[in-house]
Amino acid sequence: MFQKKFVVRFVVVQGGNERLARSFCDTVIATYQSGDATSVISGLTNGMRLAIHAVAVGARAKEPVGSLGATAAVVVQDEIYLAQVVPSQVYILRDSTLNILPD
Repeated sequence: MFQKKFVVRFVVVQGGNERLARSFCDTVIATYQSGDATSVISGLTNGMRLAIHAVAVGARAKEPVGSLGATAAVVVQDEIYLAQVVPSQVYILRDSTLNILPD
């Protein structure tokens, strides 16, 4: 098990509604911090997977949800780990060039 000295720095949710977006963010962070992950990558992956499930189960009948995309990021020294649920985009500026993920 890896040490959780790196916290989820950002969770951005696009679409959905405020209640489901909050549920998504809370689930990603709680899962990542739970201690079950063996790496940053597995923590983010598990967090996103469980958050998708929480939103699907938590959506109320006839509640307007629309599409919901999200990006979570963990910064470890000079590296950034990203996990995405489409439709979501990340813009990375490197060497004066703006790249879009996913492209």
